Amino acid sequence: MDTGRLGLDQRLALGQRPLLYQVQAILQMSTVALKEFLRNKMESNPLLEVRWPDEEAGWMLAGRTEGTTRDDDRNREAVLSPWASVDFWTMGTDLRVQLAGMRLSPRIRTIAEWLIGELDDAGYLESAPSDLATRLNVPVALVEEALRALQACEPRGIGARDVRECLLLQLDSTDPLDNHVRRLIQVHWTDLARLSPDTVSRWLHVDQDTAERIIRRLRSLDPKPGRAFEPPLRLSVVPDVIFRQNEAGQWTATVNPWVMPDLRIVAAPEYVPPESWDDETKSFLRLCRQEALWLRRAVEQRWRTLTQVAQVLADIQRPFLDGTSDPIPLTAQHVAAVVGCHPSTVSRAVSGKYFQKTSRVYPLQSLLPRPVAHRGATKPWSAETVKKRIQHLIEKATCAPTDAAIRDALAAEGIVVARRTVAKYRAELGIEAARRRKCRNRHIPS
Repeated sequence: MDTGRLGLDQRLALGQRPLLYQVQAILQMSTVALKEFLRNKMESNPLLEVRWPDEEAGWMLAGRTEGTTRDDDRNREAVLSPWASVDFWTMGTDLRVQLAGMRLSPRIRTIAEWLIGELDDAGYLESAPSDLATRLNVPVALVEEALRALQACEPRGIGARDVRECLLLQLDSTDPLDNHVRRLIQVHWTDLARLSPDTVSRWLHVDQDTAERIIRRLRSLDPKPGRAFEPPLRLSVVPDVIFRQNEAGQWTATVNPWVMPDLRIVAAPEYVPPESWDDETKSFLRLCRQEALWLRRAVEQRWRTLTQVAQVLADIQRPFLDGTSDPIPLTAQHVAAVVGCHPSTVSRAVSGKYFQKTSRVYPLQSLLPRPVAHRGATKPWSAETVKKRIQHLIEKATCAPTDAAIRDALAAEGIVVARRTVAKYRAELGIEAARRRKCRNRHIPS
């Protein structure tokens, strides 16, 4: 009979303490995600209290440098405030102000102001004057007169019924070039998709230079004039780190104190008196206290690590912060070697974080640009620098260089990138492919 055997078996396993796991997870969170995370924890943990500084006052103080007052701040560039409510100058407000300055009869002015409410976001009037006259129970002639007053407002093109009318409204009848564009729109509207200097020259009986000017003028017209009144995109971006320059010219990184939560651990919840605790309640509160301690340590470690990484980046990227050069290409491994941590810790520290310099906010990731492969160059190149070189090569060329030609020109400078990389950077710059750009020769001047 087999009685079994005892033995020793040595194995190597990778384990992670709960606190270390929580530190890494909290380090990677953005400020918004951290607030939501702590809010959920506070709801489930009766011993945890989380207090945040006043957000609006915090941003005001964060945007002010030492030694300045509120009066000084009024003279400085406006600081982006994610909590401030701003009343934007809308299309309706602007058009009503313009109508108030016109010499119109009270009835026409009333109809014109009513027509403003019928405009869509692009500035078009979708209903016909006859339908509008029926709804208002007024003669069509009055609606058309009010519409003409509305179409005389800026930006030109407001109140058009279709794209063709919108473009025609933006032309000046006293400008000979605009008269050519008007004829082009009226007569050759369906053929504008295959527009070229040769076809325009043949249609309008003008020379090549005039045909090119006509095309440029046509392309300068805005088919959606109402977009000029669209409010800018507002993002709730709060800087985690503030960079300030001292008297010696060095940049110091400090954590924004107004996004640092104050985690407190209470002795016991008020709604559960200690005399009513049983063993299960004591065990639960013990776990809650341990979790609260871990959370507080993790949040404190988050700010320490973020400050260390930000300070190293400020030291390395000092020329960029001074405004004298582009960011120096860096890797997480290089920063980690200086800080004394793992590269993944650096990546987590910069992910979703922002820093404030003077009155502007930037992604912290922008101080850690990925270097692009290079050969024979005296310094590494970042992706943004390569984009600028691509744009410079295209602008100075007397032709429309292909992506392959740009790749070869970059290689001559010691920047080795693939053709598809050039195509990707060119597209990000908003530059069309070579076949869509006019080309007179096939060479990039040296």
